[in-house]
Amino acid sequence: TGPGPAGLSHGLGRVVVQRSRARPADAVVLDGQQRTITLTLLLAAVRDAAIAADAAAAAPLTRRIDGVLLRPRTGGPCVGEADGAAVRYAYQAGLEGLPRAETVRLVASREDRRAVCSLVLGVPLDIGSAGSARLQACYALFRREAAALCAQAEGGAGGEAGGARAVAALEAAAPRAVRR
Repeated sequence: TGPGPAGLSHGLGRVVVQRSRARPADAVVLDGQQRTITLTLLLAAVRDAAIAADAAAAAPLTRRIDGVLLRPRTGGPCVGEADGAAVRYAYQAGLEGLPRAETVRLVASREDRRAVCSLVLGVPLDIGSAGSARLQACYALFRREAAALCAQAEGGAGGEAGGARAVAALEAAAPRAVRR
């Protein structure tokens, strides 16, 4: 919880995770998956709106957001032989054929896994379940709000100046984890 606009406080509550013994950098979300998915979709929408406003001006913000959403590319899979068949299956099930799915940091429960990865990666989404449709609607809402913020910041300036102002407004509104 912290001070927000106009002195209001805000908070998401606790997120409980369990660290992986095999991969200490990885964790399983035990409680708080809905909150972490919501923040993931918000960040993806902010990133995508910034790119739409001015891709060049958005590059630093995009790198920071992608640093939160995506694993660094190491050349190898993030889940490998050392993890065992059960872990590999649990991680990869539902992501077959989705390019770069292994780079997404937050792997949701099986029903939402493909939808979250698709939205984070900007890959067209096949809506196959009610959960996927809700996630798509959540992302679309965040994207509309981010676009509205961009339009307000541009103030009719258009061009490079307007796009840079839009990106600056998105950066100011972004969670602290991705600000400069």
